[in-house]
Amino acid sequence: MVLAGYDPYIVNNIAGPLLGGKPSLGFVYPLFYTAIVLVVALTIVGAIALYNAMMGFVNRPLAITAGILSELILVLMEFVNDGSRYPYLFLSGNAGIPVNELLNETIPLPLVAIYTMIASTLIFTVIFSIVLYYGLFKRYLPETEE
Repeated sequence: MVLAGYDPYIVNNIAGPLLGGKPSLGFVYPLFYTAIVLVVALTIVGAIALYNAMMGFVNRPLAITAGILSELILVLMEFVNDGSRYPYLFLSGNAGIPVNELLNETIPLPLVAIYTMIASTLIFTVIFSIVLYYGLFKRYLPETEE
């Protein structure tokens, strides 16, 4: 809770009522709590996979599950990180500078452009995941001599 002294707006939105915060946004703290649950699940999956690897057995479904959990945590925490500041871009205490004060209104950004940006981010994340899957699990990456 040291962060609360520096950024009370973010802490209140992320902590939510469970940790004593008074969030102005209702969508951020459930994502944060979900990510924490997924981190605990990833820790358990990782510990089991490590134990199996130390015993000489590689459990492929556990490795795939760990990868999927990692990506879900990444996406959720990015939403938490950015969403906890909404509607401000820069914060100062319990307030900040709203995004609409920083936008150049002579260059309108249509909703289609925003959807295109979000879709391209998701598409490239899927492409990266597929390449990572083929590289690590299908062994399409060349082996290097040590």
